[in-house]
Amino acid sequence: MTVINGRPASEPILSLWDNEELRRLEERSENPYLGMLHALLDMHSELDLTGKIHGIDNARSIPGGYSDIVYGYCTGPDGVDYKVAVKKLRLHVMDDRDFQKRLTKELYIWSKLNNRRILPLEGFFLEDNNCPSLVSRWMENGTALNYLEAHPDVDLLRLVTGIAEGITYLHLNGIVHSDIKPDNVLVSEFGEPLLCDFGVSRMVVASRSFNFSSSLSGGGLRGTLRFMSKELLQASDISPATYSRDSDVWAFGMTVLSILTKKVPYHYINNDVQVITAISKGLVPSAPSDLDSWPLNNQLLWRLCTFCWKPVADRHSMQTFVLELQLLEDALFVSDFTASTYHFRFLERNPSRSGSSRNQPDSFGRYHGSSTVVRRQCVVLIVVLVFLAIAIPIVVLLVNKA
Repeated sequence: MTVINGRPASEPILSLWDNEELRRLEERSENPYLGMLHALLDMHSELDLTGKIHGIDNARSIPGGYSDIVYGYCTGPDGVDYKVAVKKLRLHVMDDRDFQKRLTKELYIWSKLNNRRILPLEGFFLEDNNCPSLVSRWMENGTALNYLEAHPDVDLLRLVTGIAEGITYLHLNGIVHSDIKPDNVLVSEFGEPLLCDFGVSRMVVASRSFNFSSSLSGGGLRGTLRFMSKELLQASDISPATYSRDSDVWAFGMTVLSILTKKVPYHYINNDVQVITAISKGLVPSAPSDLDSWPLNNQLLWRLCTFCWKPVADRHSMQTFVLELQLLEDALFVSDFTASTYHFRFLERNPSRSGSSRNQPDSFGRYHGSSTVVRRQCVVLIVVLVFLAIAIPIVVLLVNKA
């Protein structure tokens, strides 16, 4: 059994945040508004970076919809400084107890995530204005699109597979990302994708200090609307919708499309309101005009995108997408001909809600647990055996004739 941070891998991370943990936090809250965050730092001192961040360069801040990102340096336990990204939230949570409680929960859960596809939370500290600043390691390669601009020959299939694996890890632990887009995929020094900025974005949308209508002019959702699913944009007071695994799958498809084209989804529609109308009507992005000239693996990734935008009832889980991507990697490893005849046979099936892999986390673990190296070694062995089975009789025949 795989163990993560001292717990079985099959135990969802959300179960770590229980009523007892919440009760303890509330009991230790001295201030009726800001006490939750202070209590979290008090109970989990490893998250408290107060006084450990220095050299912040405010002149080079990166503005966002609800935060500013700056870089600075954090002094580690060994006394060595390392570069970090500091996300300064611009939201005032003093008068929003519910928001503060959700934020505390999200930060706690983020700190417990342990996966090579997830950007770790180093910790946080509270500014003088009582707004929290979240700290994570600085990634010199920047976002996925920054990385692709600097490294145009990157294996996109490998990058996309890594993103899918990260989303799957979250889903299997009961966590919905809610804001999947290229800007929220960073790339490590080793070229590995890292998901970031989950949870907090969802809470910002739900908080009283943020509303959907003002976001179009204020920028809170700018860059996010084009990745939102049809069911989210069709939501109303009568028929509400929430972020879900299904909406994450939709956004994953839009993210892959952006990685393939280096453009935002619906780039041919300039107005965000018109984009909302198009998505609400079920109009998915059209195939790129130069699709036929794309490399084979990119063409196959485009096909994969189209499965992400199916109606909710026909949309597969991220586990299924990871499985298909791994099988596609194997097919390309054998030959382009093998890949050219590849069919997404699992995605082409109509998912059954009762028997779908959504409710069977172990189905992902069974495939994901087999390393790519082992799978490819098996493929090579099969190819060699087939070659020998054909070649040996021919050699024997030639020898006999001689």
